[in-house]
Amino acid sequence: MPVDHGRDHRNAPIETPTLASGRWRLRPVADHDQAFMFATMTDPGMIRARSAAPPAEEPEMKGWIRRAIAASEAGTSCTWVIEDGDDDRAAAGLLVLQEIDRDHGVAEAGYYVAPRHRRSGAATACLDTVATWAFDHLDLVRVQLFHDTDNPISCRVATGAGFAAEGVLRSSRRRSDGTRADQEVHARLRDDGSTEGASAQRIGG
Repeated sequence: MPVDHGRDHRNAPIETPTLASGRWRLRPVADHDQAFMFATMTDPGMIRARSAAPPAEEPEMKGWIRRAIAASEAGTSCTWVIEDGDDDRAAAGLLVLQEIDRDHGVAEAGYYVAPRHRRSGAATACLDTVATWAFDHLDLVRVQLFHDTDNPISCRVATGAGFAAEGVLRSSRRRSDGTRADQEVHARLRDDGSTEGASAQRIGG
């Protein structure tokens, strides 16, 4: 479809907020998260889920974090570290809202949970919270996500957070090892409502 050059697709800057979701706290990624981000990006599950090659050394994550912060300032992405309030605020995972298009009211979500916090409900609760915040504060209409069809855990996270399965994109992604993956599409619409009520509680500000 031809590009509509009559529209301005630039986004206003986004101040990524700190959000509460029960025992979980979502805060913006920061420079001091370098070690956690390196552990995240070199986790075998994350390597399989991403198309990019994993970082070779921890210092590489400094640039990744700076790009994530810049994307928030550009209004195209928000990146949160999930902290566990029952575990001395240990870093428990990562949640990203990316490809934000406020003209069309659409964004894409992605999530990761560290090994010791898996099966804790962190991803489902935080995904619900971020989607609710995005609908309320960014005026989005649709938040979507994609997961490989051989990743049933990610599928359960998505459906648990109210993201309906919409179909499969065949051979739609190249993994970092060169193999190809089918992806299932999930989405939640603003009119679908939250799975846990008004869960997007902003902390401060």
